[in-house]
Amino acid sequence: MSTPNPFLDNLCRYRVERLLQVKYSNSEVPCNRAIHSSQAHLKDREVQCKPCIFSDDLCLIVGAGNIDPELAERCGSEGTVIDVTYAVLDADTGRFIGDTYTLDGAHDLVDRLTRRYEPWSRSWEISKAHLPLKALHALLESFGTKMPIRLAGVLIGVFWIDELGTVGFRLVHTPWTDESLEVMDLTASALREEQIAAGYPVELVDLLHLAAQADVRYLVLDPFAPALKGLKIFDH
Repeated sequence: MSTPNPFLDNLCRYRVERLLQVKYSNSEVPCNRAIHSSQAHLKDREVQCKPCIFSDDLCLIVGAGNIDPELAERCGSEGTVIDVTYAVLDADTGRFIGDTYTLDGAHDLVDRLTRRYEPWSRSWEISKAHLPLKALHALLESFGTKMPIRLAGVLIGVFWIDELGTVGFRLVHTPWTDESLEVMDLTASALREEQIAAGYPVELVDLLHLAAQADVRYLVLDPFAPALKGLKIFDH
């Protein structure tokens, strides 16, 4: 079983869902329903302005082929499809973000959201408490605080930010996965051993590998930054 990675878990991912806007009875406000998978092949023009039956979680187009009697029995309401939309949702929570009237438009929205927030997702500031004090002291003893440090071959740059011990790390050639590191004739485990041999504390190396798996490029450990949900905290 793979180890959970809070850096990956806290990234925002998107999915696109086709929804039918259904007008029913005397309601002035249409409801949105997903078309059942058995009719997902129907094009937008084949469902628009068509009668339908629906429930809280599915919609079936009447006259578009045989309908499974068990599915029909689940649909207690009748209506008419007045339009088709493509909703962009948070892939993990299902939270609604926005919608468009075409699939291409929805994919364009996802691309724009990704480009807008990707730089932020690659620069993280988390609590210094995610690293034990002994590891912080070992880092200070090995590398000091006078200048940025970059050791060739281990893909880590260190820079001290203030007198409170806030420290940042630049992670090079991420993500640190076997596939990505293959061009350097490295594996993730071999890179980890080289980083430890170079003097980086084991706890720090393991933390940086979690971040690098999520393609994080800059990680700052700040005593006043919030903790990252799901990541171990040490008593200082």
